[in-house]
Amino acid sequence: MTTAIILAGGAGVRFGSSLPKQMLEILGRPVLAFTLDAFHRATAIREVIVVCHADYLVEVEQLCARENFFRVVAVVPGGVTRQASSYAGILEANQRGARELLIHDAARPLISPDVIDEAVRRLDETGVVDVCSKTTDTIVRSQDGVVADIPERAHLYNGQTPQGFTIEIALAAHAKAVADGVTNATDDVQLALRIGHRAVIVEGGPHNIKITHPSDLEIARLLLERKLGRSKVVRLTRPFSFDEREVLRTPDLTRVAVRPLLGSICAADLRYYSGHRSADALRRKLPMALLHEGVGEIVFSPVPELTVGTRVVIVPNLKRCEDPSCAACSDPRIGENYCPSNAFLSSGEDGLMQSLLELDAHNVIAIPESVPNELAVMTELLSIGVGAIRRLFVGGAACVVGPGPVGYATQIVASELLRAEVPLIGHGERSPEVDLYFEAAGGKGAEAAIGSIIAAARPGATIVLLGVSEYDVPINTRLILEKGLHLLGCSRSTPDDHRTALDLMRRPHVATKVKKLAIAEQFKLSRVREAFDFALARSQWGKVLIDLTA
Repeated sequence: MTTAIILAGGAGVRFGSSLPKQMLEILGRPVLAFTLDAFHRATAIREVIVVCHADYLVEVEQLCARENFFRVVAVVPGGVTRQASSYAGILEANQRGARELLIHDAARPLISPDVIDEAVRRLDETGVVDVCSKTTDTIVRSQDGVVADIPERAHLYNGQTPQGFTIEIALAAHAKAVADGVTNATDDVQLALRIGHRAVIVEGGPHNIKITHPSDLEIARLLLERKLGRSKVVRLTRPFSFDEREVLRTPDLTRVAVRPLLGSICAADLRYYSGHRSADALRRKLPMALLHEGVGEIVFSPVPELTVGTRVVIVPNLKRCEDPSCAACSDPRIGENYCPSNAFLSSGEDGLMQSLLELDAHNVIAIPESVPNELAVMTELLSIGVGAIRRLFVGGAACVVGPGPVGYATQIVASELLRAEVPLIGHGERSPEVDLYFEAAGGKGAEAAIGSIIAAARPGATIVLLGVSEYDVPINTRLILEKGLHLLGCSRSTPDDHRTALDLMRRPHVATKVKKLAIAEQFKLSRVREAFDFALARSQWGKVLIDLTA
């Protein structure tokens, strides 16, 4: 178990501030918060101990609670020197059973999680690790105000933190220092060197600066703006017009961070792009990043089952409702995605056309290794049919009406889950007499499709409406009443529906069918306008995919 000790006990004397420099704010957050961010994002760290001035114990504890720094297991008072504070953290870690330590200055908020992980990995070599950066300046050694020596720069480094140790070496080095009367060491590696241990160097890079003077705070602010929470977002600002810009968001460590990899254009995206939504809807929802069907890659996760690098399907339903008795959220036959308090990606909320997306853990589903991204990107589309079937009370003979992607995907799902071959009825074809219909025509074809279904339906049949239309669709209520038909609307799905869809795609014969959904040509995000124009004008059937990384 690797424990990080964050030394936050400085009083800010050299900085010239009444507040310790680690408690000063950058971008609206204390410096310490950015430092703790990095150790929460590192995969090798299991626990964090913060050592701070006794006057700030409560404030640091409140910061950790407010920002959900869940790896912080203790906040302990430091000593009068850095060495004493470091020893206090080591003793606390030893009491908690730590076997390996990284000791880091809180005033270095730009430490990279990758450097932290590399430092832990290298600990096995000698038991001591020192994070440093190669000096780019000529170093001059002076004596009595004159140049005494100019050492060879190739062998010189600037010392940084974290510094890593096994618990045995850390305890022995500090105990020996105290016994020898050494009380004000400037770092911990020099104490390990005193008792004969070697230290391996890990490159920390030029940005791992320590905030010591007021000018350092401004440099750190500029570097943090470029490093943390920065996401490129491509938004539709008005029909046929996209705008790309970078936005800065405060990281939320309670959520997973996902890098979108591949997205699919759906009919709803095209309606926004072409302006085939009401003027009121366009005014309320634009500018907005489009796409809600897609896959991504985990870049940060607070839950162990979703590790960094895991490929995931993105579930576009956003839970906002806080009412535990909500009829929609608490009833699985309705579902949280129909609660008016909740939201949906690319429907008033930025969708997948961005480089970083933060989501609740239940909004991402790990993709089975056997399912490639080009199949997994179709999960949301297939999950609509899964959700519709899950909500049914009836069985019997079934058919799908409407030969577009939604209809084709629903036919695949229905044939598997109903365990019978379900026919797909094309435009202008007569609907058969069955017990269960899935209407997937939508748009201008909805009226004819629904009319054909109502006319052909057996008494008591169920009609599931899947197709979305911007037009008012007249229906024959007299026949609905005479036949006692059931109409069920279904356009969204739950995380469990996505899991079922992914499981179905593990079946080779299902995968073969799903592959036919995608058009062969794939576009890059840098060609987004071309991708949407192609999707809007295409005569061929299928889904247009966008590589969201390029």
